[in-house]
Amino acid sequence: IIEKLGKGGMGKVYKVHDTKIKEKIALKLIKPEIAKDKKTIERFSNELRLARKIRHKNICQMFDLGEERGTNFITMEFVPGQDLKGLIRQSGQLAVGTTINIAKQICAGLTEAHKSGVIHRDLKPSNIMI
Repeated sequence: IIEKLGKGGMGKVYKVHDTKIKEKIALKLIKPEIAKDKKTIERFSNELRLARKIRHKNICQMFDLGEERGTNFITMEFVPGQDLKGLIRQSGQLAVGTTINIAKQICAGLTEAHKSGVIHRDLKPSNIMI
């Protein structure tokens, strides 16, 4: 584990060094109360199977859903930078042009995801990397 990146409704996210692929990735540890719901884990698994096939510049690449010593996790591409929530907090109101540019990129990513049958389910500023 290199550092904690944040936490949300599903669990905590860490920047880690994957010793198998020798790269930095993001590791999301799923909260136990979510992980014990077999239907939720099955849905994650089905969505991940679809999401792994998506290649788009505005979508974080998903790698794997797994379980180790009773802890469920998701591995994904580590995207360096700041999230939209942090940018808004730091900058205050964003310029109209910047806002439109960000919105277009979000829409492009969501369009690609929806074409593949993937629904984000947790779209919010802290989940959008700039």
